Amino acid sequence: MSPNLRLLHVRPEAELTVVEHRGGEAIETATSAWLAVIARSPAVTPFSTPAWASTWFSVYGDGHLPLVLEVRADGVPVAIAPLQRTRYPGARARRLEFISTAPMTPSQWALNPRHRGQAIYADTIIVPGFEATALTALRRWLSQRIGLWDELRLYCVPSSSPLGKGFDDFARSWSPHVQLDERVYVDTSEGWSAYRGRLSKRQVRHLRYEPNTLARKAGGELELVAYRAGDVRAGIEMFSDMYYARWAAKGRGMPTKNRLLYRRLASRTELHPIVYSLVAGGRTLAMQFGFDNGRRYIPYGFAFDPSIDQTSPANVLIQFLIRRCCDDDHDEIDLAALDVVDRWAGESRPRVTLTAISPRFPARARVRSLEAIELALTAFHKSKSGRRVIGTLGRIRRSTSGTLP
Repeated sequence: MSPNLRLLHVRPEAELTVVEHRGGEAIETATSAWLAVIARSPAVTPFSTPAWASTWFSVYGDGHLPLVLEVRADGVPVAIAPLQRTRYPGARARRLEFISTAPMTPSQWALNPRHRGQAIYADTIIVPGFEATALTALRRWLSQRIGLWDELRLYCVPSSSPLGKGFDDFARSWSPHVQLDERVYVDTSEGWSAYRGRLSKRQVRHLRYEPNTLARKAGGELELVAYRAGDVRAGIEMFSDMYYARWAAKGRGMPTKNRLLYRRLASRTELHPIVYSLVAGGRTLAMQFGFDNGRRYIPYGFAFDPSIDQTSPANVLIQFLIRRCCDDDHDEIDLAALDVVDRWAGESRPRVTLTAISPRFPARARVRSLEAIELALTAFHKSKSGRRVIGTLGRIRRSTSGTLP
């Protein structure tokens, strides 16, 4: 009997059990159930798929323990919680996080203790109808494994999801805290004319004069080029080169492993990777790497020619992409990778950061110590001496690393 047919026979009062997939093979052993849950759930983002998780772990897995929790009802998978456990330096506190929503390495944690990782969205995936019981089963597992973790820190959770809405009850007695993070998306479902009708006069002026200014500066007509399918790998190399040049011009570098991550993501066709490029007169002005399934486009990485940053090439590229998505029946462009912006007539889609602390005294002591360390690091980075140290380290790294492989 197929999983879909079996699900029809699951009793409403079915006992839910949690299967723990832990360690190096966790993502692989959970993939079948993971895909079955996705197939029976509303559309998820690429960041909630095993393809994303396995790719991220292949690059940044050192120091993070995969811990994928599968919830079953009468033996049928009905929910997945794709977690990882990270043990942080200093206090050795153990945090449970969603996969890839954490500083990738200890050095990156030291540079930015509140780094949100590399996922734009992260959440439990639950088959409709099992929301409450699945969360109850996951809480029961966390209670039974209380010695396994000190803190839950769940970044980038949609506020409208069952976990986002019900976290206070889910984490009761664990000092739950919810922090709102406003993000936006652009509705392209009604076409270009409807989109323009939502813009203010100031926004319409930007649509008109910024492309003209950029075209004059570049010496040619602007054109949008897409690298998809077999061309994505070539596009990602161009994107990485431009990304590196942009940050090198600011005195910062691109971590070598980021290029490797981009290359591997570009090879995962099930994630629908794509690279968009804005070109004029044979010159590439700006690029975006993202995920596009034909209905929703999610920009993920942004780069532009640093020599023309005063002419807003990245903004013009987004404008061209909005027009493209309006014209080819996309539902939306999700701008969650950007800070809140109002110039694109975006509509709010809040996310939340969810935190909770184990009730055990040793766990709470480790978490408080870790928080003190992170506050001290953050204060140091903001100080003059901290900025000098970071600048010196950046110059040393650039002078010794040469070009990226």
